[in-house]
Amino acid sequence: MNTSIVAYLLFLLVGGTLGLLGGGGGILIVPLLVGLFRMDGVTATGISLGLLSIGALVGSVPAIYLKQVEWKVVGMLGVPAIAGAFLARGWLIQLIPQKVFGISKSDFLVACFALLILFVAYNMGKPRAALARSGTGWDARQSSKVLSIGLGVGLLGGLLGAGGGFLLVPVLTAILGIEFRRSVSTSLVVISLQSLAGFIPFATTIDRFSEFAVWASFLSFGVIVGLVLRSYFKAELLQNGFRILLLLVALGMFVNFMDHF
Repeated sequence: MNTSIVAYLLFLLVGGTLGLLGGGGGILIVPLLVGLFRMDGVTATGISLGLLSIGALVGSVPAIYLKQVEWKVVGMLGVPAIAGAFLARGWLIQLIPQKVFGISKSDFLVACFALLILFVAYNMGKPRAALARSGTGWDARQSSKVLSIGLGVGLLGGLLGAGGGFLLVPVLTAILGIEFRRSVSTSLVVISLQSLAGFIPFATTIDRFSEFAVWASFLSFGVIVGLVLRSYFKAELLQNGFRILLLLVALGMFVNFMDHF
């Protein structure tokens, strides 16, 4: 099958995952670009952020219309996440040397990405006590924790090309105690803002704009399909499916990583 056709189908699948689960787009897009198009890790992570910003924005529109977004959470997580993503992409990634522990900068980022996926998959199913909210919201200590989480998600997402939804949704549900579907909607808004912030410093270096536009179109259509299908699945089933998907992607990335040696 033609590589382009395979790519279009995979971007549809990735978009569907993003719409269904509110995350997982970046952790699938980066391996897709690295494995199918043989992009280096730095380029793949940059393009991933651009695609995610568009796909998540498309998914945010119906969520906003249906009033499923927790706007206070968007502010408390989104602002530090945007700052973290911009800082990571515009500054921190430049500080990583071309060789790290004897491997290239690109391979190092791919390996870090795979390890992060495994960590999230392992911790996703663990029960945690949600931060209790009073009628006026979180207290100062809880608010600082939420802000720290947003900054951390932004830094990781900016460095590794992820929108952070695969971290945000578990945080929103397990730690902040927000219902799963509202967590997905809120996550999409944060992802769109954070990914755009991480993409801006990289945007001028893209030389595949025509392909980028087509990929974004298929991804966005997939997001819409995922949003429609979401109401037909139980939250627990979606979360378990997400964990399995994370493990499979991490395994594939490690196999691709070892092929370089």
